[in-house]
This record gives sequence, C-alpha cells and structure tokens, in this order.
Amino acid sequence: MEIPEENIKLSLLKYTGGDAFEDLSIHKVLKLDSNQYYYLLSFTDKVRRIKKVLIMNDGSLEVTQSAEVRDAPIITTPAIVRELGSSIEAQTQLVWQPSRISYSPYYPFWRVQSGTETFYVDMNNRVYQSIPTGKGG
Repeated sequence: MEIPEENIKLSLLKYTGGDAFEDLSIHKVLKLDSNQYYYLLSFTDKVRRIKKVLIMNDGSLEVTQSAEVRDAPIITTPAIVRELGSSIEAQTQLVWQPSRISYSPYYPFWRVQSGTETFYVDMNNRVYQSIPTGKGG
C-alpha cells in the first residue's frame, strides 16, 4: 500500500517540531535483505539553514536514522537506466542492502530488470551484474 506524500510530510513536520523545510526530496527504497521498504528524505531546515537526511519506516513513518550533512545525497536516475528505459521494456527500482555498491542506506542504488536479466547501477553509473559482497577496496 502506497503512503500518500502528504502523510510523509506531516510526519516530517512532527519530527522537526514544526520547523519549516524546503527542497524536500522523497524516495521509496526497498531494503533487499529484509524485503521491507523505507523512505529516504532529504531537505533543508529553513530555520537553521542546514541540510538533513533521514530514513523513515514505511509502515509507521517513524524516523529510524537521521543526519545533518554538508551535501545531501542526490538521487537521480543514472544515464544508463534512462537510456535502457527508453529502448527496452525495463523495470527500475531503488534498492539497498549493505554491499560494496553501498554500505549506507543513504546511498541506495538501482535494480534494473528486463525479461530474465537483472543488474544494478549505482549513482555513479557503474553497472553490476550482481550485488558484490565483502569489504570495499
């Protein structure tokens, strides 16, 4: 069941104590290792003029993680995903699990499924045939 964006904004207002915010970005991400969704929000606190990111539980809209950041993660559709989407019938979804693609839930990556093929694309446009495990190098 999809949660209306307005409900997410109301939960954010409660969390911030009613402080105004701007530049709000909301992304729904599937956490692969638990098969549960979370919302990744980034915004600027208009009162304190700082950027924040937070993770909100999909069901309860409870904030489970938050951070003040210099630059919020910019979630865009990588060029290769845009190109494939226009040339073939592909399903794309933001996903995350701890891996060498990303150890942080603040930096999800794309899963691209087309027919029987599945691959992953990070925010730097690097393509992975599978999710690499282990420590980064």
